[in-house]
Amino acid sequence: MFGVFGIIIIGILGYLSIGILAPEEYTGIISEEIEVPERFIWTYLTEIDSLPAKRKDIEKVEMLGLNELNLEKWREYTDSKGFVEMEFMEKVPDRRVIVKMSRSSFGMTGKWTYEFTPLNNEKTKLTVKEESTAERFIPRAMLTIGGRDSYLINQIQIIKDVYASESTKTEE
Repeated sequence: MFGVFGIIIIGILGYLSIGILAPEEYTGIISEEIEVPERFIWTYLTEIDSLPAKRKDIEKVEMLGLNELNLEKWREYTDSKGFVEMEFMEKVPDRRVIVKMSRSSFGMTGKWTYEFTPLNNEKTKLTVKEESTAERFIPRAMLTIGGRDSYLINQIQIIKDVYASESTKTEE
């Protein structure tokens, strides 16, 4: 009996230790050539009000007006009953979008830069850079165990999946 309890305690302590010891700040970059036109990437990243229809992890989007750069601010309500407050920091049509997470219910903030370069009519080189801070140690443990770059990888996959889904609807 003590053996199972001891293993559980060691597991919990190990998990908490990972969160405490992992660095708060993270910078990562990922780049991939994808079969998605740059116009679609631009539209996907900038049409915020349509995110709940395209991403199952976002239940609702509330537009919060404009920031000091005269660019949109919004709050995303997640399927885990949390929220993130986002805002555009830069928008260069069909080339680059910079998004800032100014606040979240799970103690994370950051900036994501999306740069896309057309390679041909249907192929684009997409580079995503993340500069984030996870202040709370439990989310930091989750991010570290899951791989700090998992969000970057997931972002590119979501864009490919949404494009594939939209393309299928267009063909029908």
